[in-house]
Amino acid sequence: MKIFFLTLLFFFSALFLFSQNELNPSDWKMTQAKLLYEDNKFQDALDIYLELYKEYPVDAFLNYRISLCYYKVGEYDNSGAYCKIALDNCKDANIEKDIVYLKACIYHKQENFSEAKEYLNKILMGTSSVDSNDIKIFMKQINLAEEHYKSPVDCKLTAIDVESEVNSEFNEIFPVCSRRENKLYFTSDRQISDNQDRNAITNNFPFSIFESKISSANKLEIPVLVDETFASGKNYVLGSVSAADKLYFLFKETPEEKDGGDLYIDSLDTDEDFTDPVKIESELNTKFLEYSPSYDFINTRLYFVSNHKDLNKTKSSIFVSELFKNYFPEPDIIKKISYDTDQSFVYVHPGGDFMVFAMDGENSMGGYDLFICYNDTDKWSEPINMGYPINTSSDEMQFSLSSDGKTAYISSNRLGGYGGFDIYTFDFNSVINKESEYCLEVMAIYGQITDESGEAIQTDMIITDAANSKIEYKVSSDINGYYSFGLKKESKYNLEIKNKAYEAFSEEIDLTQNILGNSHEKDIELVIKQ
Repeated sequence: MKIFFLTLLFFFSALFLFSQNELNPSDWKMTQAKLLYEDNKFQDALDIYLELYKEYPVDAFLNYRISLCYYKVGEYDNSGAYCKIALDNCKDANIEKDIVYLKACIYHKQENFSEAKEYLNKILMGTSSVDSNDIKIFMKQINLAEEHYKSPVDCKLTAIDVESEVNSEFNEIFPVCSRRENKLYFTSDRQISDNQDRNAITNNFPFSIFESKISSANKLEIPVLVDETFASGKNYVLGSVSAADKLYFLFKETPEEKDGGDLYIDSLDTDEDFTDPVKIESELNTKFLEYSPSYDFINTRLYFVSNHKDLNKTKSSIFVSELFKNYFPEPDIIKKISYDTDQSFVYVHPGGDFMVFAMDGENSMGGYDLFICYNDTDKWSEPINMGYPINTSSDEMQFSLSSDGKTAYISSNRLGGYGGFDIYTFDFNSVINKESEYCLEVMAIYGQITDESGEAIQTDMIITDAANSKIEYKVSSDINGYYSFGLKKESKYNLEIKNKAYEAFSEEIDLTQNILGNSHEKDIELVIKQ
């Protein structure tokens, strides 16, 4: 009996010692943190892991999980420090391969490509959690990054200075250039009021949309919220605006409602106030994810990104739908550039001359890179990686071009930024295809159509290229007579209005002259037929 009790005492003592010196990966706190991590709540998971770290400072698996969380929030130095502790104390070969892979990822983000390749080469192919094909693709991305960094594009990127309050410790995404006014729209998840609630899923503040005027010295002024209707923490993201800023194309994802994410449209009324955003009711929106709208307002085509064609719903492709009788019909996938990779963003320049999109795949430097392709009679060229320093080993996600075609804006979470994603600028003429003859300047023309008594007229307008009558655009004024359209500079156009109740109206629009500005207000008065 005495031997039995001694044995039992030894068992419980051993169990106690185990609980003090080794952390069970299935411990409830570890499970809770893992669930938070899988729900993209990295900071919440990190808080739990760091609390456990006080008791288990050399546990390899715990340090690995801490390193993963720091990696996800972009704190690569902290991630590397905990990853080293994990490697120094790891006794499990399978976990060790995962840690080594993470170490390679950290070095890659820190732009230390030689070390990244060295650690990647240490991994034996075909582990349970590190797929051999992923390793091959990652190695190709690192080699590509190394090549681009050694042969940079001749352009200088500049982060918008923090004094302007455009960039912050939060995420600044989706820069969008105004066509009517000299200003920049962007979306941020910064806090805008003391009583603002965080998102229940992401734990971030909801997105708000800001506008920042651009001074004559090309400096961005202090941003303000665009409008209470959709901007003030309503979680909408602005993707594109039409000519003269009359239509605003947005998207919104509400994770707690599991709505997938849908495209919306909003407009300015006559008092310069916004209407409520309306979900685009057509085949564009599905129960899956639709986002990143880009409106080519010259050809009235809406481009966007969706994952509804991918069986696993993990990869997105680019789609296009051409407006027909105020309705966007079922979109077509752009097969030429929709590889078996993931496109996360699309921008199409008005007129459809070129496209910029973000892609994560074999031809990127790791993460998302920006690619450009050109349109030749409705056939897109092979996409070209825009190179370093426009792209880096971090993520470059969005692009926008000013109305004069000179200044490009992108959003990136690269090293040395102010927070998560920041907005950067560069001279677009330094990277555009030198052999192209594309006109990048766009003129926004807008106004109101009335009769002699001032009564508003809703009617159709036909704009024809004077040099090529086959190039024709049809525009309609709204019920209040207001219209807007965009045309490329350096060309002449003929404007016609044929309405059976009024005398025919025609006028030449000459944009070949040295016209100042990128917008022109023109009211039209029609004469009633007698």
